[in-house]
Amino acid sequence: MPHKLTFRYSSHARKMMARRRVSQAQTEDAVVNRQKRHQQYKGTHGGIVWKYEKQQPSGKMLAVVAELYKGICYVVTTFYE
Repeated sequence: MPHKLTFRYSSHARKMMARRRVSQAQTEDAVVNRQKRHQQYKGTHGGIVWKYEKQQPSGKMLAVVAELYKGICYVVTTFYE
């Protein structure tokens, strides 16, 4: 990424991260150091919603759905595939 991102987490995203045992550091790493990125749809903040994927040391693939707009990453949800 060409510039530093600011991450914003909704209460829903934090709840899902806790339930699925995904840390904030893992989420941010999956966005910044992704292995795959797929465009999903236009977001509510005016940006584009992307699905980022990154293989974790445990062997699971972590997926992060987030909207990027003007240097802010609004995390929608995270899950393992």
